[in-house]
Order: sequence, then C-alpha cells, then structure tokens
Amino acid sequence: MRRFILNLLGALTPLVIGASGSCTEETARAFATELQSSLSENARIIFPESVDFSNATVRWSTYGQPTFAVVVEVATEDDVSETVKFANAYALPFLATSGHHGAIKTLAGVNCGVNIYLRKLNKVEVQADGQTAIIQGGIYTREVTDALWEVGKWTVTGVCECTSLMGPALGGGHGWNQGRYGLGLDQFVEVNLVLGDGSSITVSDDSNPELFWALRGAGHNFGIITSVRYRIYDVPKDNTWTVATYKYTQDKLESVFGLLNEFTAGGEQPIELRYWADFLRDASVDPANASILLFLVYEGTEDQASPYTSQLVALGPATVSSQPTDYPGIAQLTLNGKNQGSCTYSDTHRLRFPIGIRSFNLTAQRKAFNLFNNVTQTYPGLNGSVFLNEGYSVKAVQQIPPDSTAYPERFNNLLLSANFRNAPDPFLDQVATEAGLAIRAILLEGTGSSEMNTYVNYVVGEETLEDWYGHEEWRIAKLRALKSKYDPDHKFSFYAPIQ
Repeated sequence: MRRFILNLLGALTPLVIGASGSCTEETARAFATELQSSLSENARIIFPESVDFSNATVRWSTYGQPTFAVVVEVATEDDVSETVKFANAYALPFLATSGHHGAIKTLAGVNCGVNIYLRKLNKVEVQADGQTAIIQGGIYTREVTDALWEVGKWTVTGVCECTSLMGPALGGGHGWNQGRYGLGLDQFVEVNLVLGDGSSITVSDDSNPELFWALRGAGHNFGIITSVRYRIYDVPKDNTWTVATYKYTQDKLESVFGLLNEFTAGGEQPIELRYWADFLRDASVDPANASILLFLVYEGTEDQASPYTSQLVALGPATVSSQPTDYPGIAQLTLNGKNQGSCTYSDTHRLRFPIGIRSFNLTAQRKAFNLFNNVTQTYPGLNGSVFLNEGYSVKAVQQIPPDSTAYPERFNNLLLSANFRNAPDPFLDQVATEAGLAIRAILLEGTGSSEMNTYVNYVVGEETLEDWYGHEEWRIAKLRALKSKYDPDHKFSFYAPIQ
C-alpha cells in the first residue's frame, strides 16, 4: 500500500494567499487532494505553518521572493511531471527549487504557487563508460563533489557547496575546473526534462537539439531538469591544491588589480590559477574604509604556486596565510562551505549587479571601489555587502564555439558583481539598487563598450533581455522562437524570462 504524508499542520490557519486573489485555500487543498494519489510512495505534500514547509521554502535572499501555497516534495522524476499537470489543471503557478539561491526580483511573480521541491532527487550514478554520470535534479554541489571524489572522479560545479548543480549550470556554471573542462553547462550530454505541460522528453545533440542549445545558457525558461547525463573526469594523480589568502588596505587597489591583470593575461590565464578579490568592510584591516580580501586558488603545491604568491606578498598585504588542501577542501578555505556565509539562509535581501569584462580598468576599478566604500559607510545597514571580482581560467570555456550554446559571453575573462546585503527595507533596497546600477555603469564605461553582458545567475532583474542572453540579434530571435515552441503558455516565466 502506498504511503502518503499529507502535512496538515496548517489546517486551522489560512494558507498564504496571493495578493491578486487568483487562488484560494480551497483551490490549493483540492489540488493536493487530487494530486496525492498520483504521487510515489515517498513523496509528500506540505502546507504552511509547519517546520517542513519553512525548510522547503527558506531563501538565501528574500528579495523578490516567490510565495507558495503548497510544497510538493517529489521523490521520483515522474512525480515532477504529475505535479506540473495537476498544477496546470488548477491554474496554479509552479517553481522547481532545491538550493533556494535564486535572487532575481522576477521570482516575485510566483504568487500563491506550488513549490516543486526536488531535494529527494539527489542521486549520482557513475556510468560504465567512466566518462559520464547520471545526476538527479535536486542535488547540491557538495553532494556531487563528494560522490565523485570517492571514486577518483571530479567535474565542473559551482564553488558554493549548498547551491544546486542544475540551477547554476542552466545559466552558465562557473567553477574552479572550468579552465580545464569548460562551464557547467558544457558538461551536459543528455537531459531528462519536464516541459510546461507536464510531458517528459529527452534532450541532447541528437534529440531535440535546438532545445538542447537553449537549455545551455537560458535553461530556466524551458523546463525542469529531473536528471542529466553529465561529463566527469579522472582526478589527476597526486592532485593537490594551495589556497593563499591576503588582506590589503584600499591604497593597494591599483597595484593589486594591476598584478591580477598580468595573471589574467588577456584570457591566457593558466588552468592551474584562479582568484577571487572581494571588496568588503573588515575593521581588523581598516576601521574606516572597505578593504580587499583576495583568495588565490592554485592547483599545485605551495612551491609551484610561488611565482604568483611571491608577487602578492611583495605588494605588502596586511595579513597573509597559505594552506595546502585537496579539491573538496577549497570551498571551506574560500568561505563557500556549507556552514559559511554563502550558505546562510535568513530574512535578508541580496541584490547583485554582475558584469563580464575582459580586463580590469584600474581607473574604473577605483571609481567603483570608492562608490562601494562610500555607500556602505553612509548606510551601516549595507555593511555586510561584498563586491566580487572573480578570475577563473577561461581556456576551455573559450575553446568551445560561441554559437554552439545559448550562453552568450565566452569572450569575457572576468566576472564582477557588486552584491549588496541588507535587512528587508524598501529604502535600503532603493539605495542598493541605485548604487549597484551606478557601479555597473562605471565598470561598463571602463570597458569602452556600450553593450553590457551580465551573468544571468547573478542578475538583479533590472537588466534587458539582451544583457542576459546576448546582443546578437540572431540569439534573441532564436530564443524567442524556441520559447514559443516549447513553452508557449510561458509556464516558466519567473527567472530572467524570455518575452
């Protein structure tokens, strides 16, 4: 006999109902009652006013957050299809979630919706060829890393341990191994996808190839990935890493970023070298101004990293440390571990303003820093903000033909993003928005181009369709045509939507 758990702890209190009044408590419960007999044994339907509901809907950022009337915790890939079909029958919007890191304001369009919670879909099955693994859609980055590491394998994932694999990969998927193997989306071989009408299809270069093109870069618009055949690789023998950490006062900015330009080498950065340079407020370094926190991540020993680390030390950091590690240990040493700041879930607004560039314009970098410094000093409620400067190797990324996927900006070498963090407050949201847009305008001017490229996984929602998906007319035309074909009713219209 099937076992269904229908959590009714909220039975005596009203459900969260959308402001539009488009759904009612009766609608949501009728949906759940009819759906439950079509779900697998281990699936659950969860209503508000319970700990399980809170855990399933908690957000990394509550800025522009979706609102849900009910959670369906699926346990099989067929559960996803059934849930979509019943949500459509009851005219309820739906959104698939696992890591809860999406922060674009368009997510607020999910009003009184169904949260298709994918976390039980978290298996990794290495295939007999040893070159691919079947990975389910609800898995976290750390789970992928650990499962593969146990059998001497690794792949390309995001750097934060608690994000999903699929969410970042659908929009790109930057990571430590991208210089060697390409972006996360470049690892897709075959995808099992649930479309907006609830039907399930297989997507690859041989099956629905145009949709496969679109999934890799604009995938949030086309369906729910329930599993993917993903490329994996042998970990090199005696693999070791070095993570060196430096803190610099702001007067070192030009010398630090001038040196990072040399490391980036116009896109020829060695595959062994990666770095993150953050602007943030750290009173232990400078009580009056923001400072620079730099992580140099090198695939090799400390001696092998020394041509780079010695130059960074020569710039006179306020503090310096260096530690050997293995690949799974990098996240913790760069503050991206599952119990660290990047994985903190709270009632906090996080507004991000990304831009891709080819090299640091030192004049623009100084202006951007000064604005960030001033706004975080003037408004203490923004003191927890961070300005990211991410420098991964792009060798393998740029070897892949730019027209072969929907991902639009393989030509950029660096990813910058002012990330403002504040308690929910409309005034601080407005301050952060104005500052973020102004900082990004400074950085764009520094590129000498009028065309802005923004990493869709970081965007705030103030950008244009072309900023998200590329400025070539053919790209936007192709995406719109595919949207009309595969999601004509715009069921997937909540994350950087194609209109």
